[in-house]
Amino acid sequence: MEPTMTTEQRLRIAFRDALDLEPDTDPASLYYRSHPNWDSLGHMSLVVRIEEEFGIEIDSDQLMEIDSFEAALKVLREAGIDG
Repeated sequence: MEPTMTTEQRLRIAFRDALDLEPDTDPASLYYRSHPNWDSLGHMSLVVRIEEEFGIEIDSDQLMEIDSFEAALKVLREAGIDG
């Protein structure tokens, strides 16, 4: 039986998938527009990927808050997702 992934691990995968990051890129070190793939289009892809992965709906205020990995984790915690 495969161990359950943590919220942080799942979020790292969401960042890598949505922003098409190289395997050695640490999503926790990125900030909005600090990587060529995290532009406005990449941001929308990331938000959709997070919504799909965690089964939540991100509102427009939260969308603007997500400017880093830590900020995305904060939005998830506020939505009651932790672990």
